Amino acid sequence: MSSFQNRLRSVFFFGIVLMLLKLLVSGDIQYFIAPKMVKFTIITLIACIIIGLIHFFELLKEHHTSCNCCSNQKNRTLSLVILISIPVITSSLFSTNVLGASIASKRSISNSENIVKKQAKKIILKNDDSKFIKVDDSMYGHIISDVQDSVEKYVGKKISFNGFVYRDKETRNNQIYVSRFVITCCVADAQVFGLMVEGKEVSGFKNDQWVNVTGTIHKVKVGKYYQPVIQLDKIAEIKPLKDPYVYFD
Repeated sequence: MSSFQNRLRSVFFFGIVLMLLKLLVSGDIQYFIAPKMVKFTIITLIACIIIGLIHFFELLKEHHTSCNCCSNQKNRTLSLVILISIPVITSSLFSTNVLGASIASKRSISNSENIVKKQAKKIILKNDDSKFIKVDDSMYGHIISDVQDSVEKYVGKKISFNGFVYRDKETRNNQIYVSRFVITCCVADAQVFGLMVEGKEVSGFKNDQWVNVTGTIHKVKVGKYYQPVIQLDKIAEIKPLKDPYVYFD
């Protein structure tokens, strides 16, 4: 393998290392993948370090005897610095914006029945026999999906949960969706999980505002099926959550 190929590959892998380190150290990795996938990112990081070092040590074995190599060496060094900067600069250009209303309105509310059924085997909802359901992060996807799929058993119960506001073309002035994105592996598979909330107070809230809502679960017939609607008791704006996504294991 030529000296130039060794340099190019070494620079490429160390550039990837710097990019992954930046995402991991800054915490921005959470905007792209689920926590369970971070371990694979670390494995990739270690692999890139090892491969990069192999090519680097190959370079150390080479000896340059040409008397006019200094100027060429400087030019090549500058080229390599530019190359190694590319992945680092590219990573800084990655958008760390949280998925919000504009994406949710295009994807609409998900009824990911297959995912939920797989997870439901592991978890028993503690709120089944309660008349008040407080939804936390660990159970968000499971509870919201169960309310959607089995609305009959939840009718009349009160529910409290957090989410961001979004509207689509069909929502009326007194309606909003309060939702969150649920991620299995990465943002590419993000799905919108949430419920429609109905009440006069919702008209004052804008898309992407984070809110806590409390209300009573009702059902409405849409086509052949019944869907849940939360009749609002109270709504309050909250600060955007530090970790805006929820995850399926």
